[in-house]
Amino acid sequence: KIVEALRVKLTPVEKTNLARKPTGNLEAYDLYLRARQAHFERTVEGSRTALALYEQSIAKDPTFAEAFAGIAIAATDVWRFDFDSVLLGPIARLRAFEAAQKAIQLDPVNASAHAVLGLLGMVDGDHEDAMRLARKAVKLAPNDAEARVALATVLTYAGAPEEALEEMETAFRLSPAPPPHFYGFLGSTLFFNRLFDRAATALEKLRALQSPGWPQELAMVYAQLNRLGNPPEN
Repeated sequence: KIVEALRVKLTPVEKTNLARKPTGNLEAYDLYLRARQAHFERTVEGSRTALALYEQSIAKDPTFAEAFAGIAIAATDVWRFDFDSVLLGPIARLRAFEAAQKAIQLDPVNASAHAVLGLLGMVDGDHEDAMRLARKAVKLAPNDAEARVALATVLTYAGAPEEALEEMETAFRLSPAPPPHFYGFLGSTLFFNRLFDRAATALEKLRALQSPGWPQELAMVYAQLNRLGNPPEN
């Protein structure tokens, strides 16, 4: 019933990935799961803990591609949210790039690593390559909500906000109880679609969840709505 409600249809690549063991080392896998849980918080301490646990996981199994992809994702967030007390921005960005490259070297069909490289390419202004990498991530894992969010972000800044909104809507369908940062990306995508009321709702939801980041986006939305007084208290 859950699969039917989410309208999920597994691709051959996804079926293969689900059938195989990501690592034969149970300690490495346990550390990886703990790292994912810590990173889910999207906080300074959560990011610091996640990166440390991912490193420990890799020490147990240097061929664990998913752990390298985890580092890439966590380091990208450290850079994106200015968690400088964890890693300085340029160092975090380089760590994300190197870890993503290593993940793909170990596992050429790793969707998360492709998504990270797409986001990094977007920031470099190489929109064509960024879209290629982000689309490949979705092709490899069409039921991965995070991959859809990454593609939506790249499309937004590449000048395709309507397509980006479709991807965000798919991400929310695939993740009915999404992590807080999804609302930030949704708000940004809605802003570029000039759907300012909906953008304000999404970004205020993020504030209510006490998630870091996105104050600039909320300020821009309020400006468009001519809400120039004090923001509502949460």
